[in-house]
Amino acid sequence: MKRGRGYSSLLYISFILLVVVVIIYNVFGNSSSKYKSKTELEEKFLIPKGFYYVGGTVESGIVISDNKEDENKGTDYDTAKDLIGNQFVWVPVNNCTVKNASEISTELALDNYPIALKNNGNDDYIGLLYKLAFKDNREPYFKQFKGQSQNDEEQNREPAILTLSKYGDSEDLILNSTKGLYQDSFNKMINSVKKNKGFYVSRYEIGNLHGDKPVSKANQSDISNMCWIDGYKQIKTMYNSKNVSAEMLWGCQYDAIMIWMYNSDDVREKYFVENTDSVCNRSKNIMPTANSESYGQKNIYDLIGNVYEFTQEAAYRSSRICRGGSYDYESTSSANNMLIREQRGITNGYPNVGFRAYLLF
Repeated sequence: MKRGRGYSSLLYISFILLVVVVIIYNVFGNSSSKYKSKTELEEKFLIPKGFYYVGGTVESGIVISDNKEDENKGTDYDTAKDLIGNQFVWVPVNNCTVKNASEISTELALDNYPIALKNNGNDDYIGLLYKLAFKDNREPYFKQFKGQSQNDEEQNREPAILTLSKYGDSEDLILNSTKGLYQDSFNKMINSVKKNKGFYVSRYEIGNLHGDKPVSKANQSDISNMCWIDGYKQIKTMYNSKNVSAEMLWGCQYDAIMIWMYNSDDVREKYFVENTDSVCNRSKNIMPTANSESYGQKNIYDLIGNVYEFTQEAAYRSSRICRGGSYDYESTSSANNMLIREQRGITNGYPNVGFRAYLLF
């Protein structure tokens, strides 16, 4: 039985439709602003506009750079030292928020650690902070952390305005700080993490602090001696783009990194022990960023040791929290580098305190 013209027409129409589908996918479904992956089938991660994939996986730490010459160069230590652009590492975050306080316990029981709580029916968020604790059977787990003070206005918290008149926030120091600046910034961060299922943290402690523009690169020595207020402003100058900005890391983001690190067996055995001298700078002297290959885990360098890193987490009425220990800090079994929270004033610079940033996009 012969097939007529109707069958041929049907084949032709099918072929045309297939071509149209392929074109639509290539134009829209595979654009540079969509999810990209080294394998395209195994894992997906978001790359903001103006950045390029350097190397790594979700498990090992995905590295991106703001310089195209660094694209696909890889993540080994010798290569990292020669990269040109600012580099950032992807931190995956699932179950980013909860709607009410009762959901926190439910999530923790499932080993999920949301980083923010919706604030009483409005669009604002409150940060959720964590510390490592132990159950009755000595099994470790993370529990919510609020600090030492019983006063809600003085507990460890974020976002928060420091209200002490002389040593706290004031409008002459940070424009509009008393008019919702921190809350608006925190909301934007949480909405970004929620949408993207994670965030990019600077691969290195922020360098060139006293120069024209701060950087996230290896072999940087200008990484401390700047007060929190100036560091907060200086980090914002990294990018002048409507697509992406750099901000000082929040405490809940540091905790998200900490929990991510803890859930990796090889990192846990190096970072969550009493003696971490072999994996961080404890030399009593400050060193350039990424001074040793052993100082990096999941492609993030000097997360512990070298210099403390200021966050936006507040304590009491005049202090911000810095994390990670420093070159002159001695860790103990009860105050591990990844767990320590050091209170510092925001109007003074410290030789052993620096900063780390994240990308908002």
